Amino acid sequence: MSKRLDLMIVLPPLAKQRVENDKTKLVEDFYKGNSKPAYTRLQYTRIFKGYDLFENFGFVRHAIQRKYDITITLLEHLLFLAPKNLFMIGDLKDIASIRYNYKRVDTLMRMGYVSIAAKGGNKGEHLYTITAKGRQICQEMHEMLSGEIPIPSDIFSTKEATKGDLLKAEIIKKLNKKEKPKTVKLLWARRV
Repeated sequence: MSKRLDLMIVLPPLAKQRVENDKTKLVEDFYKGNSKPAYTRLQYTRIFKGYDLFENFGFVRHAIQRKYDITITLLEHLLFLAPKNLFMIGDLKDIASIRYNYKRVDTLMRMGYVSIAAKGGNKGEHLYTITAKGRQICQEMHEMLSGEIPIPSDIFSTKEATKGDLLKAEIIKKLNKKEKPKTVKLLWARRV
């Protein structure tokens, strides 16, 4: 496959058609924090590859929230804590100062998302961990973002569905049929 065709794979269909029609030169580039572009826009179009993991974040986030009946704040807490296999109350204070709803670890424990991994002298010395329930939410979100598993569209097609929900369901069906880019497939835990 030629370099030009390889770069055009990441473009949406309408942009791809436009680039083909006006014979725009394509150059692969990597964002390095440059304030000035390396090429002028008249001669070259810069293509950035590998930034497509969060392309469907809005749809995945809504699907996860609906499926598990959780708020965005709780989802953010779980995504913050999941990579930390073990944590203490002091580690939770970083995000708890921003998000007040789940400031106390007791709240997360009552909800079943956090458990004590090792007891300490007092509450501040206990080691905590995300439960299987919380880890499942994070893992499923990552798998949906990377396209490893399809985003469920039936969650939005309920009897109480609004017009916006039905529109999301249609868009999700199209996204699930779309071929996943190589850059995202590299993140898959299970190889196909």
